[in-house]
Amino acid sequence: MKKIILLTSLLFIFLSISKAQNFNFTFRGEVTYPYSCASVWGYVDDSGIEYALVGTNEGVSIVDVSDPDNPAIKFNVKHTPNLWREIKTYGQYAYVTNEGGDGLQIIDLSYLPDSVRSSSFIYTDSDGNTQANGHTLWIDENGRLYIFGGGYSNGGATIFDLTADPLNPTYLGSYEQHYIHDGYVRGDTLWASEIYEGTLEIVDVSDPSNCIPLASVTTPNHFTHNSWPTHDNNYVFTTDEVNDSYLTSYDVSDLSNITELDRVQSNPGSQAIIHNVHLYNDQFAVAAYYKDGVVLFDVSQPDNMIEVGSYDTDPGESGGDYGGTWGVYPYLPSGNILATDLSDAGEIGGKLTIITPSYISASWLEGTVTDLNTGAIINDVYVEILSTTQNDYTDLSGIYKTGTGMPGTYTVRFSKIGYETQEIQNVSLSSGVTTILDVQLVPLGTITATGVVLDSLTNSPVANAQVFLRGVSNGLNFTVTTDSAGAFNIPSIFEDAYDVFAGKWGYHEKGVSNIALNSTSAPLEFKITPGYYDDFILDNGWTVTGAVATGMWERGEPVGTFDNGTPYNPESDVTNDWGDYCFVTDNAGGDAGDYDVDNGITTLTSPMMDLSDYADPVVSFYSWFVNGGGSGFPNDTLKVYLTDGITSINVAKIKFPMSLWVYHEFHVNEFLTPNTTMQVYFEASDDSSGHLVEAAIDLFRAEEAQATGIVSEPINSNCCTLYPNPFSDESSFQFDFGTRSVKNSRFEIYNSVGQMVESHLIDKSKGKIVWGSSLKPGMYIAKVLNDGVIEDVMPLVKIN
Repeated sequence: MKKIILLTSLLFIFLSISKAQNFNFTFRGEVTYPYSCASVWGYVDDSGIEYALVGTNEGVSIVDVSDPDNPAIKFNVKHTPNLWREIKTYGQYAYVTNEGGDGLQIIDLSYLPDSVRSSSFIYTDSDGNTQANGHTLWIDENGRLYIFGGGYSNGGATIFDLTADPLNPTYLGSYEQHYIHDGYVRGDTLWASEIYEGTLEIVDVSDPSNCIPLASVTTPNHFTHNSWPTHDNNYVFTTDEVNDSYLTSYDVSDLSNITELDRVQSNPGSQAIIHNVHLYNDQFAVAAYYKDGVVLFDVSQPDNMIEVGSYDTDPGESGGDYGGTWGVYPYLPSGNILATDLSDAGEIGGKLTIITPSYISASWLEGTVTDLNTGAIINDVYVEILSTTQNDYTDLSGIYKTGTGMPGTYTVRFSKIGYETQEIQNVSLSSGVTTILDVQLVPLGTITATGVVLDSLTNSPVANAQVFLRGVSNGLNFTVTTDSAGAFNIPSIFEDAYDVFAGKWGYHEKGVSNIALNSTSAPLEFKITPGYYDDFILDNGWTVTGAVATGMWERGEPVGTFDNGTPYNPESDVTNDWGDYCFVTDNAGGDAGDYDVDNGITTLTSPMMDLSDYADPVVSFYSWFVNGGGSGFPNDTLKVYLTDGITSINVAKIKFPMSLWVYHEFHVNEFLTPNTTMQVYFEASDDSSGHLVEAAIDLFRAEEAQATGIVSEPINSNCCTLYPNPFSDESSFQFDFGTRSVKNSRFEIYNSVGQMVESHLIDKSKGKIVWGSSLKPGMYIAKVLNDGVIEDVMPLVKIN
């Protein structure tokens, strides 16, 4: 009987994205809605009552926030339902755009707190073209209204005058060169965020009928969402609405020489998206940071921006993609900040949150790093304030600039390849103060590392073996090949700690970790055992073929990707091997759908193996596979083939479990007669478009069979699909037996000790069973019986 043994590895991959830390903010109150919220603006009536004007999917909600601990909805003013809604005020009027149409909503607020009046305005030109929608808007100090991203003016800026008749704006002109997502106008200057161009463009709008572009700059993530200049127009701050984006500062005092000064993130590594930024008194940038909430930066030193406060309005969400805080408004006389959430984690509706900030100046740290022996400046030194996320690299002048939002005493670490790492303890950092800390680093000496690679059975030298040396702290990598005597040498390496690995196809690798190499070190000796083993820390000549748009196999340290919290690319390889490499389908990171397997097949093929002298060769490996997203049930697979150079046999089709490293093994004799030209190859395919597909392979072996003590039923059919797996609430079992009988057919679930915990009758040839909602988190085994015979056995995982 042909058997594939499959074990779910204990190497669970737990998603752990750090959360934003709440500090320098006090929660006051909130209002929840049964539908999503968009932007927010503030308004104060003649009696001093403060209001939040909340853009919702249904219109504008007017909330009395004069008692921030007890906010009260006064009116919900309906308009065209739409996810996008932006609000600005001019005098007693609120102006509201949406992308759904039916014109610009104008709300007369002069009757508050008793009532409000609402009307719509649609501009129609002489040719019958209309301005009936818009993505965002701005109203400048001169009473000019700018509507951006609508169906008029090529999605650019349409300009109106409000001073003559606020209820019937007068058309003045437009700027139509590019789509403008958002804009800020002061005086005669428009700061246009052109999201699809990835640029901030500065435009002279002194004559609305003849707008003149002055300059532009490309923002770091090429998806420019909004900007806010200082009052003197010397500096501007931008956001990009994509994962892992930055708040970026520019010196724009000379538009012919725009210079980037700094870029900063609220939660580096979390993939969080910054949405909108507003300046407060030119010292603080108040940012709506989606899943990180409201974040406060001290930007008074634009070349050294420091986070000095944050409040996560939706702690149930974290990481990249959209959700959490959409908009902020920091200009109420009370000083309270209004924040709106697109939606609350696990809920359909959004909310308004009122918080009180403590505007605390940053504690800055600056200095110069030089060489102790020569006094020369050292660039690219990594400077870390330990126990914080604050760090910087020295520039070409050896200067670094960093700091923290929480005054205190810290340890500061300085590190660079070729120098001893230095930690300075008890560095006192004070709010509003720039502390100068100059450091001299000690250069490391250089040596030549030598050694030999031998066959462990015969003690004879192994020629053409690979030796891979990797710096533990300095990040340097070296690969050399042994000569005919099995000897190797690696010249001119720094005295430091290294991981060293040696191996060759047809042998098991050997390695040593964190070994100190210096002028007194003895030559290294590696004795490697014959056999087939590959954990991919060495390049043993696997070949990659196929034709896909993205997602070709590649060797490297895996870069994790996620989709709504589900891991797609693994973040790490199998842990019980040498090094941290594996083969993975594309490894460029980004969003889960950016570099997955698309529109085709990619194949990873092993070098040839001579298994002719093996009595019972067993091939084993770990796989990672994820298939999801799109519409309908995912239908892609990772296929495993064995070939003797003439005949190829499909020995496994891997579908489940997903997002886990899973162990597999099979006996070669059960499929083909072992010979001198055996190979294994793996096909990852996107069989039909619309789903995300990622795969990885690690810790490959071919060796004589040993008793495993594991009993496994055969997996010899692909009639069925389980999705999702792992799952947190319930999972679906979809089956299709075609024309076969379904007499005595069942779907059964067993726990980790073999007890059956669910059983479902299958009384038709095609259908779906929803299961698992009552089960506790843990490991389970699903058995599919068709006509009384076991059809499939699949490991399953329920998580918290």
